[in-house]
Amino acid sequence: MKPIADIALMAVVMLGLMALGNTLFAWLLVCLPLVYWCWPILAWAAKRPITARLLLLALAAPTCWHWPAGLFTALSITLVWTAKTLKASPRPQRKGGPVIKKHYFWN
Repeated sequence: MKPIADIALMAVVMLGLMALGNTLFAWLLVCLPLVYWCWPILAWAAKRPITARLLLLALAAPTCWHWPAGLFTALSITLVWTAKTLKASPRPQRKGGPVIKKHYFWN
């Protein structure tokens, strides 16, 4: 199933590259799959202080020269990070059976 997902993401990148001259939304179509594919490298690099600063500098450079690229790269990082965090967080297990409370109507 992973190769099919990779092929679909490549198609999204190609669609973004084809639409790049017409719309700014195309930058999201280009940046999101690239961030998704490079996420293990980004997560490894963000654990170290010096490489985390270099990543911020690498994100600031496209933001200064071409703001849609930097903006949609930051948005892609936020979306992938949120999805990975929600997927990894433990969900509370539901206990079986109804909850019955004791009510006393007399004193």
